Amino acid sequence: QENPIRGLIPGFPGIRNFPYSMEFTYLPLRNTMLDIDSMDWTELETKLEEISDEGNTAVVRFYMDYPGSAIATPQFLIDAGVTMNEYTEYGNDPGESVSPDYNDPLTMSALLNFIEHFGATYDNDPRISIIQAGLIGFWGEWHTYPLAINMSEPNKAIIFQAFIDAFPNTE
Repeated sequence: QENPIRGLIPGFPGIRNFPYSMEFTYLPLRNTMLDIDSMDWTELETKLEEISDEGNTAVVRFYMDYPGSAIATPQFLIDAGVTMNEYTEYGNDPGESVSPDYNDPLTMSALLNFIEHFGATYDNDPRISIIQAGLIGFWGEWHTYPLAINMSEPNKAIIFQAFIDAFPNTE
């Protein structure tokens, strides 16, 4: 019997000349999380439908900071005064992408609310094969190397547990 989740995962458009059944997608949190309890899933739904229409499932990661790309932190956090850290690492221009203070209580509250809504909406969705616990750090990779603006270890544990709790049926 053939494994329905097989092959490499294409990470770049146009490079698809090998067997695969999963597709990776990054999504800026800013486009989905409009306010502390207000989500717009349109961008994710569009991606899921595109991937599903190709007969594949999605590997999903949301991020708040992607060096060299537009600001991805939700605007309501910026408006509320969460500290935003500019940097020039990884070819990022000042004011382009910025890292939020991941330890700010409002940032933590927003992330926990987002994860809860995300799980309530998409836990066990057959169009998704993997949920990556992104959101934090450059590219949602849980680091800001070489900068020292990382989320604390206790807060990382809280976020990770929130993902586990929000997706009890996603395998």
